[in-house]
Amino acid sequence: MTTLRRLNDNVSDLSTLPRIAAMELQRMQQLGVALPARREVNSDDYNSCSKAVALLSRCNPTLLSEYMPVDVSREGNNCLFRSVSVALYGSDENHEQLRVRTAIEIALHRAWFDSTHQEYCAPFKEDPYVVCPSYRELCSSITTPGQEADVMSVLALSAVTGVAIQMYFPHLAVSFDQPPLTKLVIGRGVESRKIGVVIMWSSASSIPAMGHVSINHFVPLLRKSQRNATVDVLNVSAESQLNNSTPDMRKSADDDTDQ
Repeated sequence: MTTLRRLNDNVSDLSTLPRIAAMELQRMQQLGVALPARREVNSDDYNSCSKAVALLSRCNPTLLSEYMPVDVSREGNNCLFRSVSVALYGSDENHEQLRVRTAIEIALHRAWFDSTHQEYCAPFKEDPYVVCPSYRELCSSITTPGQEADVMSVLALSAVTGVAIQMYFPHLAVSFDQPPLTKLVIGRGVESRKIGVVIMWSSASSIPAMGHVSINHFVPLLRKSQRNATVDVLNVSAESQLNNSTPDMRKSADDDTDQ
């Protein structure tokens, strides 16, 4: 959390933030701080999230035949990072490092996260339904322990972990349209379109049988088996989302390390 504090102290001057972030990343490398190797995760080793199960039972019960929503703590509003840590490394103990690395990624590669940047290249930049915070607001929230994460944090997490992250947002409305936050997110430098993590926008509140649900929590969705199922059960047009991430966009952001 010391790294987050030092980054947060410099959010008021965005011109110095990349330099501070680079220094923090170098310090972590010198200390040998690194994420563990990815491991195979078995859903049988975890408890299911009863609220996410109730939500899926209401809006997409078919998904429960293939995936299990895993119970993760909402403590410190780090549920996104806990979810990815569980899905990739088998426990949530790496959530703090994931948040730190996400903050550094956002600070070092502004073109991927700042809609006002001349070379803005987030893969959903043309999506009118994805509303993102200002860059300063994003930097402030991601470096402040206890602040909630959003879709931009997922984009940075994809780059940090090196995998594509499938987001699933419960389809609560009676509509043929797919919820805009159900999409495949591919971060900077991630070449494979193979889904590495599936996370669900869920709720920490009780799930009513009908009516409004407060979406305020993330949980990982782990496959229940190793059979050759596909994520088509998510009812996601992943390919259409990936088409928004062009080679030119990837290159422009890779080159942008000093903004």
